[in-house]
Amino acid sequence: MQPLSVLITAGGTIAPLDDVRMITNRSTGRFASALAEACLQRSAAVTYIATTPQTLGPLESPQQRFGGDLDPSEIRQRMVARMAQGWNHRDRLRRIDLTTGTVSDYAEILEQVAKSRPWDIVLLAAAVSDYEPVPVSGKISSEAEELLLVLRRTPKVIRHVRNWVGPETTLVGFKLTSGYCDASMIEAGHQACKINRSDITLINDQSSLNAGLHRVGLVSTDSAVEWFEPSNLMADHVIGSLFQRIASRRND
Repeated sequence: MQPLSVLITAGGTIAPLDDVRMITNRSTGRFASALAEACLQRSAAVTYIATTPQTLGPLESPQQRFGGDLDPSEIRQRMVARMAQGWNHRDRLRRIDLTTGTVSDYAEILEQVAKSRPWDIVLLAAAVSDYEPVPVSGKISSEAEELLLVLRRTPKVIRHVRNWVGPETTLVGFKLTSGYCDASMIEAGHQACKINRSDITLINDQSSLNAGLHRVGLVSTDSAVEWFEPSNLMADHVIGSLFQRIASRRND
């Protein structure tokens, strides 16, 4: 079977307050990078749009993922293994860093890349700001005790992506909730699929992230939710399920 072409977005967008300050959505790109690595392991060609150069990307420095007490020899082994992976996958991985990281920058680059070639799957994992402040020229004084910000709604970029990639692409949106029960999360995912014209929505909740137990689910309009419990292989299992769905779709 022909290797799949995959487009993934990652990181949080940036909204300037003035010439020196900004606010951003909370996102490191950690899960998106793990998804990209799982795609590369399955011989896919991956284009990775990162909202900032600081966004974690696939096959990057492994020390960012070290947890607990590790022996120095194990650290060296991991670094060598990651370098080998980077060398083996270098021809199938393209990373694009946004210039400013704003929502408008994200929309412009995503549209260009989405229209540049046919895509088998598009995973919109970037945390795109729903609101941004009206920026002030210069620098806001730091002497005031309180600062009031005026926020304006940003365009919903995901709602345009289906027009950019066409009906044959498997479009996967991401929906982050906070404090939702499973039923409410599933309903939010179903609504997101309808509104965004996405085939699948990956749902997760901030409360599980805060607890260090990142649990996600795949929701579509025509099938039951598929849950993935926290583990080091969760991203690999998610990609395995998505690739299997694409293979089944091709065989129908």
